[in-house]
Amino acid sequence: MLFSFNKKSKTLKHLRKSQSLTIKELSRLSGVNESILAKVDNRKMKTIPEPIQTKIRHALDERSH
Repeated sequence: MLFSFNKKSKTLKHLRKSQSLTIKELSRLSGVNESILAKVDNRKMKTIPEPIQTKIRHALDERSH
């Protein structure tokens, strides 16, 4: 499943919780440090800087399969 534009307008927290993931679990899946994820959790995906956004997107996409 490709990461759609609609998902880019959602917050990381919304997308993470829709897949029943904690910050710790998403950190393990994405390879992004927990403290960084906590800082960007309330931001819309489109505002999260690269390469963090790509790592998160890949982890969420893999999880949805």
